[in-house]
Amino acid sequence: MLDWMILPFKRYAEFSGRSRRMEYWSFALLTFVVYVVCLAIMMAGGLSLAALSNPEMAAAQQPGALFYVGGGLVGIFALAAFIPNLALNVRRLHDRNMSGWFLLVLIVLSAVPFIGIL
Repeated sequence: MLDWMILPFKRYAEFSGRSRRMEYWSFALLTFVVYVVCLAIMMAGGLSLAALSNPEMAAAQQPGALFYVGGGLVGIFALAAFIPNLALNVRRLHDRNMSGWFLLVLIVLSAVPFIGIL
C-alpha cells in the first residue's frame, strides 16, 4: 500500500494517462495522516483548541517552537504535494473519460461563491 501512496510523487507532473482508485485514495490517506501528525506536533507546541475559540485566551497564550515546526512541515508538505495532487486528479478524471480541463472549471467555479453554488 505504501507503493500506492508514493506513486503520485514518482509520477510528479505526469498529467497524461490514468490513475486507479487505489492510487487516489492511498494518496488521500497519506495526506490525511501527514496533516494529522503535523497538527499533533502543533498542538504539542502550544496550540490548543480552547485558545482558538476564545480570543482572550489566545492572546495570553504564546505558542512554542514545536508549533512553528509543525506549521513549517505543513507548509512544506502542502507545497511538495500540490503538483502531484493536481496531476493525480487530472489522471483520475481521465480514468472517468473526462478532460483534465474539467478540474480547472471546478476550481474556478468553487472560487466564485454564487456561481459555485449553481
